[in-house]
Amino acid sequence: MPGRHEVFSPKSQPAGFAQTVPVRVAVVVDEFPLLSETFVIDQIVALLQSGLDVRIVADRRARQRITNEIANDLLDRSSFIDDHPLVRLLPRNPIGRKLRALLMPLLGHRMDRKRLADVDVVLCHFGPNGLRAAKALAPLKHPPKLWTMFHGYDLSSYLRDKGDDVYAPLFAAGDHFLAVSRHWTDRLNALGCPPDRTAVLHMGVDTKTLRFTPPARTAGQPLRVISIGRLVEKKGYAVSIAALAALGAQAGNLDWRYDIIGDGPLDATLKAQVADLGLGDRVNFLGPLPPSRVLSLLAQADIFLLPSMVAANGDMEGIPVALMEAMALGIPVVSSIHSGIPELIEHEYSGLLAPEGDAQMVATHILRLAMDPYLGKALAFAARAHVEDEFDHGQLMRDLVRSVCATSSPAH
Repeated sequence: MPGRHEVFSPKSQPAGFAQTVPVRVAVVVDEFPLLSETFVIDQIVALLQSGLDVRIVADRRARQRITNEIANDLLDRSSFIDDHPLVRLLPRNPIGRKLRALLMPLLGHRMDRKRLADVDVVLCHFGPNGLRAAKALAPLKHPPKLWTMFHGYDLSSYLRDKGDDVYAPLFAAGDHFLAVSRHWTDRLNALGCPPDRTAVLHMGVDTKTLRFTPPARTAGQPLRVISIGRLVEKKGYAVSIAALAALGAQAGNLDWRYDIIGDGPLDATLKAQVADLGLGDRVNFLGPLPPSRVLSLLAQADIFLLPSMVAANGDMEGIPVALMEAMALGIPVVSSIHSGIPELIEHEYSGLLAPEGDAQMVATHILRLAMDPYLGKALAFAARAHVEDEFDHGQLMRDLVRSVCATSSPAH
């Protein structure tokens, strides 16, 4: 599917987004609102701002308290399976959790059919949600258009667990299939997804609100390195910590600090690694933070570090939005040759890439940026231009809204 951003591009698109009868869209997710999935929140807001009538269909309310006021406002448009009276009656103990695991899918199927029947477009984030929507819509004589967006785990670890043919029913029933990178559209097509219904839709960032300010570290200041993301294996935090430890051998007199923003199942493991390496006074685990605090820390950073890798269970990245944000802000990035990341970062032009798991190469890249500020600035300017051209959230959402409006059938 040709087009500036390789997004589905109908031959005839409406001149404006507002219609006499707004297109009704149901966005299907697992948990909402998740701090680690702000791209879902941003997309919903963009759809609403374009005049579409949006509802959120989710399994569960996110357990983690979120400070994003916009996300909390969207709760009024949301419905949750775990709000069902039968689910709420179950006790909060091991027996209750087992009963909940059995009851949720049964209730979900019945509720999905009701919640999705009266919309024009169903937009599912992650392949398994596309599957559940296809099942719920199957009995309808005139079902809404079914769009599914794939991100990463749903085409990696999920397939390892379920098998390569798990999406066959979705490919037969779905109307449009989007993936966050060419890497994943190629994978979809290899699995049997119709190429004429497959397209890339990058996740993007709002370049208008992200002020470009390349770092300008002065003599005597420590090198500030930062990472943002869930503490899971695919983010490569163990490699990041090992790389920074290796700087001692490459440049023993380099003073540095490393801030890690986020939480997750590897919290204790990574803290133990830092302690074993004697880096407790240099590595700061800050946990999840509100966006304003994140931006404040990014403004102080000299390098953004994210050496992503394939996890032991097969889980992989799409294209991390955190990398896009750093590049838009002017922070030189060090990442890895993994999944769709090379579609965002061109090595030696808009950032520096290392092979997966190569802590020594990551350390070398960090040292180069520390010793050569002109390299960092050159990479930063090229990175900002690339993000503006290919990963601007506003343009990407305008493309999506046009396509959704042009392919929906409000009369159904």
